Amino acid sequence: MPDDRVTATLLGTAYGDALGLAAEGMSPKAIARRWGRIERFHLLGRWGFVSDDTEQSALVAQSMARCPGDLDAATRDFRRALLGWFLRLPWGIGLATLRACVRIALGLRRSGVSSAGNGAAM
Repeated sequence: MPDDRVTATLLGTAYGDALGLAAEGMSPKAIARRWGRIERFHLLGRWGFVSDDTEQSALVAQSMARCPGDLDAATRDFRRALLGWFLRLPWGIGLATLRACVRIALGLRRSGVSSAGNGAAM
């Protein structure tokens, strides 16, 4: 994939994540009642912030770039990167991500947990 498409995908992910972060976990009906249509950032004034979903998408992209064509190496690289990110105590980490990171820290080979979170991005 050309670099500009990868960049656009990651920037789009970040923008959408930041735009919708204040409404995370809310039903469409509750969002409509509170804001109508979300067209600006709502989390902290007019500032937008990304969640762990965007940060982990970037970690996946970095691991794939460092280990092109080697899925096993990219997976190991992602696990190391995710653990390093976790140890820096990120803001807004989700429960499923927390559980997976603890499993990685404990050395468990299978670190995945059941979640409706950002699996699609991964």
